Amino acid sequence: MVTAASAPTYRVQSLERGLDILLALAAGPATLTEIAGRTGLSKATAFRLLASLGHRHTVVKDSATNLYFLGPGAMVLGRGAGLAGGWISDLVRSALTRLWQETEETVTVHVSAGNDRICIEELPSPLPLRYTASIGASSPLVIGSAGRVLLAFMPEDVAERLIQSSPPVSYPDGTLVDHDELRRRVERTRRRGWATSSGERVPDASAVSVPVRGAHGTVAALSVLGPSARFPEGRFPALLAALRRAADEIEHAAGAPAAGERESATL
Repeated sequence: MVTAASAPTYRVQSLERGLDILLALAAGPATLTEIAGRTGLSKATAFRLLASLGHRHTVVKDSATNLYFLGPGAMVLGRGAGLAGGWISDLVRSALTRLWQETEETVTVHVSAGNDRICIEELPSPLPLRYTASIGASSPLVIGSAGRVLLAFMPEDVAERLIQSSPPVSYPDGTLVDHDELRRRVERTRRRGWATSSGERVPDASAVSVPVRGAHGTVAALSVLGPSARFPEGRFPALLAALRRAADEIEHAAGAPAAGERESATL
């Protein structure tokens, strides 16, 4: 039987406070003042603990916005917990596998970490010509459909700070996207509930992404990606329907609100 690995005699206060900070950041990025308020710690104590939590990039700080985020190290821990988590991880894996089988394209799950998005799960396409992201790889939030989904469904003030702190986007074909255009694209994603991209990071690669919610908000972007030649506009409705089914299954496992409570989105 699995039990909590704790006993009052052996508790370490500094470790407990560090865990309190990690749990506070699980609710979303925050400034030092906000973290102190969420945890009840003094700003001086929270600052010292945050410095230690920077080890292995468990917590990262965006110097432009002074926001602290859960970093790649925390994502590794979360993925390990999922692999050992029994029925929840099995449900998630089953949903991803069905999406992969139905689309025959690469399936990825991304989470945000500071100004970047990190791939925490991937099922590469079985087809000879394919595009992959690679687990653990990071890309700027402001590039690609997965990044736009994450920006669109995080708190709007946080998204705005991240957009403001990012440099203008330059695509491989030379296209430049300034902050105003990026805001329009993020708002469009927020309205319709999904995003697409083509050639934004890798030439001739396309993707379709939808948000995945947890009990307290959007936690990830679920995507299918592949060669642009296999992503004609006429295929988007089928890809989007398959993505939504998989996202609904994952959300159910995570205890998110029922799918019927979500606003409908259309092409």
